[in-house]
Amino acid sequence: MPLRRLVPLLALLLSLFSMAVASRAMVAEWTRLRDADQAALALADLKTALVAAEMASRERAPANALMGQGASAPEATRQWLAQARGRTDRALEALGAALHARAGQPRQALAQHHLEQALGQLRDGRAQVDAVASQPQGGADAQAIRQAVLAMAAVIPELGPATALMADELQRAAPAQAPPVQSARMAADLREFAGLLGSHLTAALAQQRPLTLEERLAFERTRGRMDQLRGQLALRLDDAGAGDPVRDAWRAVNVSYFSSGIELAQSVANRRGQAAARGLDPAGFAQVYVPRMEAIVALRDQLLARVSAAVALEAVDARWALAITGSVTAATLLLLGLMAATLKRRLLDPLGATVQVLHAMARNDHAVDLPVVRRRDEMSEVVDAVAALRQHARRQEEMALERSQLIAQLNESSNTDFLTGLPNRRCFVDAASKVLARAAAQARPVSLVLLDLDRFKSINDRHGHDAGDRALVAVAGALKTATRAGDLAARMGGEEFIVLLEGCGESQALQFAERLREQLSRLRIALADGGVLQLTASLGVAVQEAPDGPLDGLIRQADAAMYQAKSLGRDRAVLVPPGGGVGPEGA
Repeated sequence: MPLRRLVPLLALLLSLFSMAVASRAMVAEWTRLRDADQAALALADLKTALVAAEMASRERAPANALMGQGASAPEATRQWLAQARGRTDRALEALGAALHARAGQPRQALAQHHLEQALGQLRDGRAQVDAVASQPQGGADAQAIRQAVLAMAAVIPELGPATALMADELQRAAPAQAPPVQSARMAADLREFAGLLGSHLTAALAQQRPLTLEERLAFERTRGRMDQLRGQLALRLDDAGAGDPVRDAWRAVNVSYFSSGIELAQSVANRRGQAAARGLDPAGFAQVYVPRMEAIVALRDQLLARVSAAVALEAVDARWALAITGSVTAATLLLLGLMAATLKRRLLDPLGATVQVLHAMARNDHAVDLPVVRRRDEMSEVVDAVAALRQHARRQEEMALERSQLIAQLNESSNTDFLTGLPNRRCFVDAASKVLARAAAQARPVSLVLLDLDRFKSINDRHGHDAGDRALVAVAGALKTATRAGDLAARMGGEEFIVLLEGCGESQALQFAERLREQLSRLRIALADGGVLQLTASLGVAVQEAPDGPLDGLIRQADAAMYQAKSLGRDRAVLVPPGGGVGPEGA
């Protein structure tokens, strides 16, 4: 190709390459800016969800005060409760609007369903509060007061899915902000438990008596959860630098609440005897106790403010980077244009003139002057260098892609049972630990089913390991068919399989085990000699209604139940009740 055509082509290609690189950089910065904007929106919605939970929690203080004062409650208390209910209703309405804006997104329907459950629970709790408040002061039944308190407290867990949805969106858009977001959620949980701790005292304060055993147990359980949260927050916040507003807010929590508020609640809980019980009523206690919890809310808001500042800074940086990238791109294109013009004047025009001279010389015309060329042409070396560099970069990308694909394949093979295609024991333990933690945070039951094929050794001995392998593959297929999308099924080793069912109580877990056992009993494995092998299995079922124990403990319970199933004649399911003892099959 003539140089007078090659040089403009190379200039054009270089321009396109520069535009492509600049476009990629601009797309990256635009993505940063979009993520920052999405993070800001998700943060606003997370604040809405946390405020909704806070308002529902705050409503318990005037509700407890009204129940303590009964029908003789002053107008000020009733106005206090009316204002609190109005704030709660507005906060929940705002949360509903935020969820409605996400219509059609994954998990939105679940969060919307739980919000509707929360609204129904709130109506029921308010009705119970009003029923207790209609009684004369001190005349309400203690059980009725406790039920009203628990009914109001049950609203908060129903808002958890909406909070989790907003937090997950925020963390996806701004992964670096995951630690303060999680700490803010923990602070919100701490504030809820602090309010619940005080609510446990309502019945005793209303009736001016010591706590019953049931009330004391509820009080101590809640305080234990608060101590756990305090320890986790301390690990996250104690190392903050001097002058950090979050650290100052955390110190304020320790001074205002943990050194004062919780001691006030503990002193009320520790009272003994009728005379010692005389003192604050629920209204008076709320007036003293609730302000000491404000430091927890301030900590939550300070953490969210840190996230908000970081997100805003990220947006500003992205806008500046986008502007700078655009300016650099424009300047680059301008320079490329100047370069092309310079090449035309200093290379192509002299080259064209030289060609004319050559043509003239071919005609024996020596009157045309040669152009004055002061610079040597090195364009071919530049093109070769650029081509080599580009080929090297492409090879590096191909090698990186091959390496990432190999790593993905190795990860998958290390977590998958090679025969059945199910997750192996290690993969199951990792995933199950996360499920148990999530279920514990949401106070949802989990069930574990341990399955062992009956007389599997005799199958291998009589029909060969190939028949045993086909039997294991058939059992794995039955497990995949029987389980739901969110269930965890795995091969523990040998002829043992395991299933973790999230959100299933005793009856559901036992029904699942029975269906699975019947499905396995209907399996028919064709043998090499033309015969047919029929399988049976013994299943052990363990349930944790409020998951707070380790996974290995749950597995041991299910294992004990499975061995009892075998001792009872095999081909059956045995349930371990939540108390820990092994009981016979329920059907």
